Amino acid sequence: MSTQYLRKLIEKPTEKVEGLAEKLDRLIEKLESVELKLDDISSSLKTLSVGGITGAFEPDLFVTDINVGTTPRQLSPDTMRRDEVMIMADSANTDKVLVGNASAQTYPLVAGSVVGIQKTALNLIYVRAASGTQTIHVICGGG
Repeated sequence: MSTQYLRKLIEKPTEKVEGLAEKLDRLIEKLESVELKLDDISSSLKTLSVGGITGAFEPDLFVTDINVGTTPRQLSPDTMRRDEVMIMADSANTDKVLVGNASAQTYPLVAGSVVGIQKTALNLIYVRAASGTQTIHVICGGG
C-alpha cells in the first residue's frame, strides 16, 4: 500500500469526525435557542388574556365578611383555583355555620373556629347558618 493511500484513509474518518462535530455544535445552538424560547413562553403564561381582559394568571388576595342565613350560598362566584381558603366563624356568632358544597353543608364551625380548604375555588364552597344570621370571615390568596 502506498503512503498516499494510507493518508487518505486516515484523513477521511478525521473529516467525518470534524463534520459530525460541526453538526453537533449547530444542534447545541438550536437547543439553546429552544430553551430560551421556552423560558419566554413560561414567562408569558403567567399572564392570562381572556375576552380582551389581561391580568395576572394567579388570582388576587380575596378578603370578605359574609352574613350567612339559613339558605345555602356560595362564598363567591369566583372560579379561580386557590391554594387555600380560610373561613372563620365570627366570635360573636350565636350558632354554628355549616360549610360544604352545593348539595350539602355539614361541616360545623362554632363561634371563633376556623377551617382551611385547600386547592379549591370559592364558587365550590357553600355555607349556611344553623339558625338565624351568622357572620363568617374569608381570606384566601392566589393559585
